[in-house]
Amino acid sequence: QHHQQHQPPQPTAAAAAAAAAGGGAPWRRRPCAAMRPMELGATPAGQSVEEKEKRLVWFKWLMFFGALNGASWGRFGAIYYVHKGLSATQIGSIEFGMIIVSALVNPFWGFLGDHYFSKKRVFLFNQVVRSCVLLTLMLANGYGAILAISLAMSFFTAQGVVRAAILGIAGDHAKVLFGRVRLWGAVGWGVGALAMGFITDAVGSFLPNFFIFFGTAIISVVLTAAFIPDDGGSRGAPASGGGEAAQKRHSTREFIAVLCKLPVMLFLFETCIVGAGVGVVERLLFVYMRNDLGASVSLCGLSVGVTVVFEIPLFYYAGPLMEKIGRNGCLAIA
Repeated sequence: QHHQQHQPPQPTAAAAAAAAAGGGAPWRRRPCAAMRPMELGATPAGQSVEEKEKRLVWFKWLMFFGALNGASWGRFGAIYYVHKGLSATQIGSIEFGMIIVSALVNPFWGFLGDHYFSKKRVFLFNQVVRSCVLLTLMLANGYGAILAISLAMSFFTAQGVVRAAILGIAGDHAKVLFGRVRLWGAVGWGVGALAMGFITDAVGSFLPNFFIFFGTAIISVVLTAAFIPDDGGSRGAPASGGGEAAQKRHSTREFIAVLCKLPVMLFLFETCIVGAGVGVVERLLFVYMRNDLGASVSLCGLSVGVTVVFEIPLFYYAGPLMEKIGRNGCLAIA
């Protein structure tokens, strides 16, 4: 997108005949492949599914440890809030605030990753700061302090940056490859929740949750720093068609125009409905199991493990499933 598109000259009859015989268009000017900077989300043309999947191997490990990190706190956070004496209304307001803050800042971190810093650096910064903020929650007492720390945690959330990088590498094979990478997140989520349930019951406190959360975050940071390539950001890249500022304004107008299209608006509304259902399960299910059903923390963790058993095959066969019934069919079933 940084190279000016040239209009090809009209071919002569001889050139057209040669093109028809050779199956190509020799008069068409193409940018040299060496002129295109290879970024984290860029994929060389002509790569097979197997070649792209090899490039995504470390992303699978990152998904696994990232989900393990989330599972060590995740839904168990609601049980911790109950342990701290918060009501269901207070817990719901905390979780609502966290979701709103996360939704607002994720585009911000994505913008920084696209235009000023690399996606890798943005992810590393957020992962380190978020983990340090969570440790302060051990010292918090009372609704106000817990709310403030939880909102601060949500501010440093950049998971969308990682998913954007995966989709960029997957390219045209995203339907197949994203599910294969994402299923390792499901494995980490199930293993982490199952293990943390039994550990929390055995120890009788939530201290292991904090330390395992911090430890798995450090593993994710080391893994990303050592094995995930750096895209270098796009700062300083040559702009075309009136300069970088004009290009950004044009890009913003296109983005707003897409959002105003009826199919996109209906899709966003649909995701809000699905998100409401997911939010009830993710944020309040453990509160219901503990308060109303008298379930142990181990049983709460086991319930997550059971859901993962169904998630893994769905992620693995996401490509054929989407080819068969389409994205809208999948959303309708959900």
